[in-house]
Amino acid sequence: MKDHTNAVGRRSIGARQRRHWRWRVVDIAVASVIGVASSLVFWAADFLPFDGLQALVPGLGGLINGLWLCAGPLAAVIIRKPGAAVYAELLAAFCESLLGDFWGALKTILPGLVQGLFAELAFLLVGYSVWNLWTTLLSGALAGVGCWLYSFVGDLQAISLTGAYGLSYLATTVISGVVFAGALVWRLCLAIARTGVLDRFESGRAARRRRICQHALLRWRKAGVPRQYGIRVRGNHTECGHRKDRIVCGTFMSHFQERRS
Repeated sequence: MKDHTNAVGRRSIGARQRRHWRWRVVDIAVASVIGVASSLVFWAADFLPFDGLQALVPGLGGLINGLWLCAGPLAAVIIRKPGAAVYAELLAAFCESLLGDFWGALKTILPGLVQGLFAELAFLLVGYSVWNLWTTLLSGALAGVGCWLYSFVGDLQAISLTGAYGLSYLATTVISGVVFAGALVWRLCLAIARTGVLDRFESGRAARRRRICQHALLRWRKAGVPRQYGIRVRGNHTECGHRKDRIVCGTFMSHFQERRS
C-alpha cells in the first residue's frame, strides 16, 4: 500500500512538472519578442570594431562577443521553460540574418543554435529549478564557451584551441558572456519585473515577493525585532535563523508580537 501511495505521488509530481514546463501562448509571444529585439542588438554589434581589438591584442575581440549571447539567458530567466534559451537565441540569429550581416545566413544561424544550446545547458544542469544570478552567470559563461568553440570549429580550424590565441580568446569571450549575458541580463530581468509586465510569469511574481519581503524586513527592524533572530531575505522569502525555518514575510510579525505579549 505504501509503495502504491509513493508511486501515485511520484506520478502526480511528474504530471505537475510537465504542466509547469508546457509552453503557453504567452511564453511563445514573449520569447519571440525577446528574440526579435535581441536581433537588433546583434545587428548593431556587427559594426563594433572587432577587428581593431583583435589587431590591438590577439583575442581581445572576444570582449564584445557577449553582446551576441544575451537573447538565450534573458528568455530563459524570464520564461523559465525548457528550450527558451535555444528558441530565443536561434530566432535572434535568424532575424539578424534577415537584416543583413557580414557573414551570411548560415554562418549567422548556426552560431546562434550552438550558443543557445550552451546557454540552455546551465539551466538543464540544475533541473530547471534554480533561477538566480549564479545560474544566469553560468549560462552566460557557457554561451561564451559555445561561441568560442564554434569560432574555432567553423572558421579557425588551422589555429590551436590550446595555443596562446585560443586561450586568450576563450578567456575574453567567457568574461564577456558573464558580464553581458549573465550579470547584465539578470539586472535587466529584475528591471523589467519591477514594471509589472512579467506578473504572468514566475520570474515576475518571484521578484515581487522578494521586494515585499525586503520591505517587511525594514518594517520589522523599525518595530524593534531583535537582531538575534537572524532575520534576512533569502530567495523569495524571509528566513528567521532563530526558528530555523523559512517564513513567508507576512507571518513572522504576528509571531513576534505574540512572543512579546
